[in-house]
Amino acid sequence: MDPPRHRQLRSLASQAFTPRAIAQLTPRISEIVHELLDHVVSRGRMDVIDDLSYPLPVMVIAEMLGVPLADRERFKHWSDQVIGATSSSAQDPQQEMSEYFLWMIKQRRREPHDDLISALLAAQDEGQRLSVQELLGFCIILLVAGNETTLT
Repeated sequence: MDPPRHRQLRSLASQAFTPRAIAQLTPRISEIVHELLDHVVSRGRMDVIDDLSYPLPVMVIAEMLGVPLADRERFKHWSDQVIGATSSSAQDPQQEMSEYFLWMIKQRRREPHDDLISALLAAQDEGQRLSVQELLGFCIILLVAGNETTLT
């Protein structure tokens, strides 16, 4: 994207990624790591990639976005399909993710939470805010890019 909109988008996104906001995630990230480790203790063995480093980024990003725990597995599945880590089902995973995020954006407009979507909805730069399409794109890119890092 060309200036000046590129600068505005960076400014809007940086308002949601403050050092304070990231620091507040530290305890929850530790909890997620412990949950993943607790899950493998009963097996008596662990594959560091499959059991920890592969699921962790998507779980943390979903947490940041405010995705409910019950929906995290769907997000992992959609993200895996988008990046080609798993084969696609009959449904379009990007379309399903988009519909879900649009629903979340609508919910957060009505009732903001302490999450990234709410922070991005509230962010403004020189009176400009993210459009719904820009916010939707940001959510999808963040989730997919976070998942993709585990494959490279």
